[in-house]
Amino acid sequence: MLGYRAHIDEFSLNTLKALNGDYKAYLFASRFMDVYEEYAIGEFREIYSIPLRLSDVEREMMVRALADIHWRYTGEYSFFTKNCATLLQNALRVSWPEFAANENMKSNFLRPDSFFGEIKSSPLADGEILTSLDKAEHDGYYFSSTRQFYNLALNEVKAGMKQPQFNDIESYLQFSPSERRMARENDKEFFARLVNDPHLLEAQVLLEEYAILRGGRMMMIEAAKYIEEQDFLAKEDIILENLDAEHANVFNECLLMPIKQHTNPIKRLNGIPNKSELLDTPSPASTCQSLQSRKLLQEAIAGIKNAKSDQWRRLNEVFQYWAESIENLKLLKHAE
Repeated sequence: MLGYRAHIDEFSLNTLKALNGDYKAYLFASRFMDVYEEYAIGEFREIYSIPLRLSDVEREMMVRALADIHWRYTGEYSFFTKNCATLLQNALRVSWPEFAANENMKSNFLRPDSFFGEIKSSPLADGEILTSLDKAEHDGYYFSSTRQFYNLALNEVKAGMKQPQFNDIESYLQFSPSERRMARENDKEFFARLVNDPHLLEAQVLLEEYAILRGGRMMMIEAAKYIEEQDFLAKEDIILENLDAEHANVFNECLLMPIKQHTNPIKRLNGIPNKSELLDTPSPASTCQSLQSRKLLQEAIAGIKNAKSDQWRRLNEVFQYWAESIENLKLLKHAE
């Protein structure tokens, strides 16, 4: 997935800087499943894909041009004048002559939805592919929000309990994992059904899996804030020396390196890199997504805790929520 984004070199968005164009814009490349998790699951948004009417030669030229832009380009990012929509239009003008020549594409569309609607109805794209969303979803051009599936699971669990204390996903997540577990165990009839009703059990498992996903994302955010508050980047060598090899590796790859990449300017190259240049470019560690790595990371952070820090307390609360949600899931899996 290619898309322009602002490189926010802080741990929270500064709206004034975004309006003034003080952030840098880059053409980021992301794995599709990361984007799907972020939008369709994490934010309950829909994803649409429109095939462009390109010849084989045009497609190859566009891929090469966008790859070159990805490695070379940097510019200002502004919400209202130079954003993800306008920068994408500029890139298409450079890489696609037919787009540049189309009269309807002469002016910049400042909003992504406006640009989406215009190109969808133009001869430049096969917009009819989205006429039937059911077929588009089957063919891989439309990815619905997952909210409906979590709502179905929530309603299944809610209907099975005598006195449910939640009405929607958000109110379900507001209860601590131990409160959710006690509510299940105290409802004897519901708890017995969990063991014998695979459909109900799957619904309950889905909700706990979502709690783990939400808790994991919050844990990484709070951990990054804690690292910043304690200025651990300046103490990196001392911290790593005090950790064993396994914890030091996870701490460095899964927290310190991402924070450095987040706060430091992104390295630019003179176009598409060769193999030797790629070796110097850090890539995300897939091992950081595992539950074991998250556990090791929390243990590493615990070894450098500052109990007087309010941020540490927030981080610890989020971690406990995440860890107890995992225990809930283990217990439910054991019920199978």
